[in-house]
Amino acid sequence: MKSGCLFGLLIFGCTLQLLGCKQAIPATEADSEIKRLVDQTIAANASLARGAQVSRTTFGVNAEWQITPKLATKEYLSFLRQNLGPAYQVVQQSDSTLHMRRVLPGDTYDLDIDATGSKPETLNVHFVAKPD
Repeated sequence: MKSGCLFGLLIFGCTLQLLGCKQAIPATEADSEIKRLVDQTIAANASLARGAQVSRTTFGVNAEWQITPKLATKEYLSFLRQNLGPAYQVVQQSDSTLHMRRVLPGDTYDLDIDATGSKPETLNVHFVAKPD
């Protein structure tokens, strides 16, 4: 019976080792990118409704913040598309959402901006940094 428990612990330990193989994104890189994106998303055409809330896991970094644009949502998303390019490429866009991605050697940054929250005049921004 003891060998069965030891075998189970060995398998569990190997699984944890495999899950941890991806190198974590250094906090300073992700933090710098989040700060830059917050600054660029508010620019002169919006105000910050809620500051960035950052969370970290072994699989990456997540951040969320809210902005209140001075323009209509469709026009503001077009402004962001121009303001964040060419570093960020558009993955998908509609009148109320914008999904952009930046691919770096070893990392991928995804940025989602949408007006589907409880307050239509406020846009939700969600950033995810993850290692490739």
